[in-house]
Amino acid sequence: MSRTLIAFGTRYGATAEVAQEIAGILQEIYHLEVDLVDLSSRDIKNLQLYNNIIVGSGIKMGRWTGKARRLLQQFHKKCPQGKKLAVFVCSGRAGEPDQYDFAIERYVRQVILRCLKTTKPVAYEAFGGRKPLPDHTFKDNRDWGKIREWAHHVGRIFSSD
Repeated sequence: MSRTLIAFGTRYGATAEVAQEIAGILQEIYHLEVDLVDLSSRDIKNLQLYNNIIVGSGIKMGRWTGKARRLLQQFHKKCPQGKKLAVFVCSGRAGEPDQYDFAIERYVRQVILRCLKTTKPVAYEAFGGRKPLPDHTFKDNRDWGKIREWAHHVGRIFSSD
């Protein structure tokens, strides 16, 4: 069985919920063994245990969570070639149709170019997020259909040899 790590950083819980949805699809449909790790409470000691790795981060004020960004930066040092890597972010901007192109370029493609020296992800995506409003409610613009579609895309890639 192929072992998969989903490591994420979250601020308001949206990224954790997306990671859980992706994990469920990978486990139930693609029969992958998945370890789901919130980087705010646990560090990853050994990436070599995994065949597949997904790194996700919430975006606040244009920035990744620190531990998720550091994991991505250290990926090429801690992980031998041959591992499959996928990357996603949750950002309110990515959930706005007129802001999606900006979000995928700034929060995903540019971060991948800066952080990953020798590794090219097999998949990456930017999803909407959830942000607090002044009245103590949240604006949530995640597209669950898009999230599930991406999870299936990644599942097919991770399941192929």
